[in-house]
Amino acid sequence: MGVQEGLAKRVTKGYTFPMKPYNVHPLKHPRYPWKVEYRIGKERKKRHFKTKKDAETWADARNKEARNSGVNAIAFPEEDRVESIKAKALLAPYNKSLIDAAIFFAAHLKNVATSIKVKDAVDKFLAEKGRDRGYQSDLKSRLTRLKTDWGETFCAELSAPQIRNWLITLRGLKVKELSPLTRNNYRRVLSTFFSYCTECGWMQENFMDKIKPALIKKDKVAILTPEQAAKLLANATPKIAPFIAIGLFCGLRRSELQRVGPHSVRTESGLIEANVTKTRGAARRFIRIRPCLAAWLKKYPIKAKLSDRQFRKGLSGAIEDAGLIWPHNAIRHSFCSYALAHDKNLNELVLEMGHTNPHTLYANYRELVTPEDAAVYWSLSPAGAEKVARSASQNSVASGSKSKSKHPKKCVK
Repeated sequence: MGVQEGLAKRVTKGYTFPMKPYNVHPLKHPRYPWKVEYRIGKERKKRHFKTKKDAETWADARNKEARNSGVNAIAFPEEDRVESIKAKALLAPYNKSLIDAAIFFAAHLKNVATSIKVKDAVDKFLAEKGRDRGYQSDLKSRLTRLKTDWGETFCAELSAPQIRNWLITLRGLKVKELSPLTRNNYRRVLSTFFSYCTECGWMQENFMDKIKPALIKKDKVAILTPEQAAKLLANATPKIAPFIAIGLFCGLRRSELQRVGPHSVRTESGLIEANVTKTRGAARRFIRIRPCLAAWLKKYPIKAKLSDRQFRKGLSGAIEDAGLIWPHNAIRHSFCSYALAHDKNLNELVLEMGHTNPHTLYANYRELVTPEDAAVYWSLSPAGAEKVARSASQNSVASGSKSKSKHPKKCVK
């Protein structure tokens, strides 16, 4: 017979308890003449009863529980006893018990048991989000980095601090550090992916809201002057000219311009349609065809959509032939600035831009322009653009100010 087994039998017989931990005593009380006294830790407790039988029954049940606990405590292996002491020491700074830790870890193991690895979740996510080629490419390029670094980790094991540190230390292929805008784009994609994982039950929550976006230094909104817009249109080929004109006079995003086809131009209604299923972050909307744009569409009607390569090549060629240094998002910024200065109709412009509030327009798209410049901008029909571009070139030659840019010309992003 082992030592622990022998001790367990002695405890069962009651030898290890010199007195019962729950004891019945009479009490001078008109309604509750009996009480049971006991201790919880160093604190003395008591409970009152109407009859001696009720008090003894309750005390006997509690004493039996105490004896069973004593058997379990004596039968506790030595290595488990040592581990429990270490575990309590680790939990002490956080004022948590072993039961608290066991409950928390059991819930974690349950979540992991119903979760899948990040690499498998990414594959499933991309398979379901593959309707738009441009959107699919963006998701795939960013989630591939996550899959490379965290592919073998279960989704339920990821945490906000881990992903935050990963975003901060993320590096590009040709640069030492990602720009704040690129990091925020990663954050946006991860939030979409983790929402999908939460819906599938692979994660408990989407914690990306706990990770603040990187601070982006706001640059001055850059637009084209009326002369630059005229040169761009005058140097565009017949194939790309109507798309550039729609961008300058309707403010469509580049991704939207690439999806404009004959069906998008509603000549009889005087509207350009931007379809919700084919636009990024904008509601389905119509943009009014101004007279200058109507002249361009009459001269160069759209016969088919342009591929991404055709659009890039056509726009880059027009920019290079016009001798322009291209500002970021110049076409959309120019439309917004000149439309507001010319029409002075903020509500209509917000709808045409596909925004939900004026703040976005003022904060990111609008530059201050004079009514005179706005009038020239909106006179840029094919004949008007040719006239303004020719006049600008003559003035440049006459003043001897024609210069070569030190900066490489680049296509809009």
